[in-house]
Amino acid sequence: MRIPLLIPLAALALAQTPPDQPQNKARIEGVLLNKVTGQPVRKALISLRLSVMSQQPTGAPAPKSYYSVMSSPEGKFVFDQVDPGGYTLTADRNGYIHVAYRSSGGSTLLNLGPSEAVKNIRLVITPLGVIAGHVVDEDGDPITEVRVQSMRWDFSNGVRRLDFAGTTPWTIRAVSV
Repeated sequence: MRIPLLIPLAALALAQTPPDQPQNKARIEGVLLNKVTGQPVRKALISLRLSVMSQQPTGAPAPKSYYSVMSSPEGKFVFDQVDPGGYTLTADRNGYIHVAYRSSGGSTLLNLGPSEAVKNIRLVITPLGVIAGHVVDEDGDPITEVRVQSMRWDFSNGVRRLDFAGTTPWTIRAVSV
C-alpha cells in the first residue's frame, strides 16, 4: 500500500521548478573594434558597473553591482543574467586607451529593463601611439643628454605651423646602440 503513494509524490517533486531559477535578467551582446584598423580586439576586459539601481521587490536580494568578461578572438562579448538597472560599460586592454560606451544620444548610461536583450553594441577602442628612434650626430654617432620634444602640425589664425605636442620635454640620459 505504501508504494502507490510514493509514485505520485515523486512525480509532484519532479514537476516543480527550482526556486533559484533566474527571472527578469537582462542580456548584453556586442563587439570591440580597433579604431585604426577596424579589426576585432581580443582579450580585452569588458566591465559593466551598476550606476543606477532599479526598483527591487521587497525582500529581494541586492543586485550585483559589477560584471566583467573578456572579449573573444572575434572581439565579441556577452553579459548574461544581468540585474535590471543603469550601467556604465567600459573596455580596457594593454596598448589601448580606455573606452566607455556612449549611446547615439550621448548618454554614458546603459539602462536595462527586466528580461531586456541589448544587441549589436559597438565599442571602438584607440591604440596607443609610440615614438621611437635614435638621436645621432652628423657622423651617425649616438648623442646623450639631449632634450627631445614631440611636435605636431596645428592651425593658428588660419596659418599651418608646427607646435609642441606636450608640455614636458624628455631628456635622454643614455643611448645604447
